[in-house]
Amino acid sequence: MQVLRAPVVALVAAFSLIGSAAASTLVVGHRGTGEDKSSNPYPENSIPSIQAAFEEGADLVEIDVQLAKGGIPVLWHDDKVEVDGEDHYTHELELSQYPVLRGGDGLTAEVPTFRAALKAALAAGGPGKVLDIELKIVKKSLRSQLVAAVAQVLREERAASRVMFSCFDADAIVEVERELPGIESGLLGVWPGKTRKAAEKLIARGTPVEGVIP
Repeated sequence: MQVLRAPVVALVAAFSLIGSAAASTLVVGHRGTGEDKSSNPYPENSIPSIQAAFEEGADLVEIDVQLAKGGIPVLWHDDKVEVDGEDHYTHELELSQYPVLRGGDGLTAEVPTFRAALKAALAAGGPGKVLDIELKIVKKSLRSQLVAAVAQVLREERAASRVMFSCFDADAIVEVERELPGIESGLLGVWPGKTRKAAEKLIARGTPVEGVIP
C-alpha cells in the first residue's frame, strides 16, 4: 500500500488493492523506477521509467498528474515548469513547450500525457492495479478540471478499475469519488494531526475511510 512512501502519512479511503494489508506486500515504483533522480537512468514520470519499473517487478507505479494548457492531463511533479529561465505554471504551457526530461544517466524522454502513460502502464503491468495517480493540486481553482479530465480519460480507456488515486487535497479525493464512485483512493499528509482532521472531514462528507497508515 503506501507504507513505502515514508515520511508521508497516508490516510487510506476504501483500499482493497490485493487482499488485506497484512496478507500482501506491494512494490510501488515512485514516479517510475530508481531510488531517487540520480539513481534512475530514466527521467522520472516518463514512459521509459514506468516501463522499467514493471520490468524490475513493481506491482504498480505512482505518477504525478497536472494540467497542461488546454486542459490536457500530463505527468509533471513540480509546482512550476522552467522554460528559458522563467517559471510557468503547468497549465500555462502547451505540451510542446515543456522541456525534455533528463534522467540520471543523461537519457531523455518527452513529457507524456496521462493517456499515453496509462496505456503504457496497462501494456507493461500485471492484471491488477497498475497506477497510483497522485493529483497535484497547485491551484485550487483547477482542482475540478483536473479531476474531471483524468476521470474522462479513465472512462474512455475503460481503465478505472486498474488505478487508484492519492492526493494531499481532501477536497480532490471527494471529487474523485463523485466522478468515479467506489474508486480506491488515499489522502496523503505530512503531519498526522492535520491528516486526521482531514479524515474527519471526509467521513462527514460520506467518503468511506478504512484507516490510517503511519
